[in-house]
Amino acid sequence: MAQKSNSGIVPSGAGEMQGEVLEHAMFHRLMRDLKLRAEVDNSNAGGDAAAMRTVEEIFAAAESGDEEAIWNAGEFANIGGRDLVDVEQRVYSIQVKSSDREEIDSAFMDDNGQKYYLLVNSKRLDNGAEIVWNTSAPDVLAKLLAFERTGKLPLECKIVGIKLGGARVYLRLKPVPKRVVS
Repeated sequence: MAQKSNSGIVPSGAGEMQGEVLEHAMFHRLMRDLKLRAEVDNSNAGGDAAAMRTVEEIFAAAESGDEEAIWNAGEFANIGGRDLVDVEQRVYSIQVKSSDREEIDSAFMDDNGQKYYLLVNSKRLDNGAEIVWNTSAPDVLAKLLAFERTGKLPLECKIVGIKLGGARVYLRLKPVPKRVVS
């Protein structure tokens, strides 16, 4: 049996193999890349940018004099990918963040307890609203990083939720469907 060039496993005779199996090499490469790019999120409130955006939206609504607009402004200051299921959008840029905050649920965590996630700058295609949202969903995070690496941003996409049972939903990033224009 021939030795695999990247496995480090060598035949020892009688059908047995010895050596070290390198599992999840791409996942470890992704974790290394996240660590190198990450900006530490020191805020316990979900980020200064979200807070500033909320205040700006409220005061912009106040200038209109419309009381309902003031009440509705800044409703989704801390938007997660789960809040954007089936929303078509154009992603312009991503920023890798790290934090040790306990409320962050991320599969991307290092040995020191730092959790990695993305802040995504995008524009909704339905109403033109510019939004910044966060995600640590594995499929969404990996695809956005892959599209960025290959120079494909801005990217028109949407998040699709796949129900797993109970309240659990797996998020996937999908392209915006092509539409026939006549």
